[in-house]
Amino acid sequence: MMISLQVFTMVATIALSASCIAVADDAKPSPSQSLDGVWQVVAANLDGVEFTGKDLKQVTRFFVFAGHQQITIAGDEVTTLSDYTVDISKTPHTLTTTDDKAMMEPRTKPTLSIFKMENDRLTICSAYWGSAERPKDFSVGGGKKGSRVVLQRARPIEFVSGTKDTSRK
Repeated sequence: MMISLQVFTMVATIALSASCIAVADDAKPSPSQSLDGVWQVVAANLDGVEFTGKDLKQVTRFFVFAGHQQITIAGDEVTTLSDYTVDISKTPHTLTTTDDKAMMEPRTKPTLSIFKMENDRLTICSAYWGSAERPKDFSVGGGKKGSRVVLQRARPIEFVSGTKDTSRK
């Protein structure tokens, strides 16, 4: 069952609202709060094949993190709706997604990933769904199966229009 774009838009609006809530200067956001918001895919690699520019239309365009929910959208379709957990005590940090509610048959095994965040850029490297091993580094290809996506935190106009805001420096 695919989730409608209207449901996704509602959840994304909630995520954008949550990401706009100010955190006190002396308080640090939790690992999941750091991910909260809408992220636009700027580069992707699947088993060593790079997707950039126009090729990105073939892959997921946006990731939305809200609370402990991860949503991905490709084209006009929500492709995943999953619960997630992070562990920043490990190096590299780990991301585990489970219970994909958007698939025809719910996935019972987690997807094991690692991530790093540098300012408003997020890199996620994932093993194939159901793999018992989490990636150890951010390389894919050359016999290493898996995916790596590089995401840029999206501003609301980028998310709504699906294009990059070129006025941003």
